[in-house]
Amino acid sequence: MAADWMYAIEVLAADGSPLAPSEIEKKLHAIVVDVESRRARGECAVPISVLTTDDRDRWADVRLISDSVRECSHSFVS
Repeated sequence: MAADWMYAIEVLAADGSPLAPSEIEKKLHAIVVDVESRRARGECAVPISVLTTDDRDRWADVRLISDSVRECSHSFVS
């Protein structure tokens, strides 16, 4: 995770061997460049990814609350 955006990188080659540290560093640098360009364009990540670290049942409860709040807010706009 970088600046509330989630990223995944491959650290293993096709044959299952670990990539060289320099290759992993290039991939990490590409993430930094992406975050910087997003911020320069004024993008803001929704910091919901932190919820995935919580217990699955708790996350489900939070989602139900979030959905109900969203439904209520639509009724005010309509």
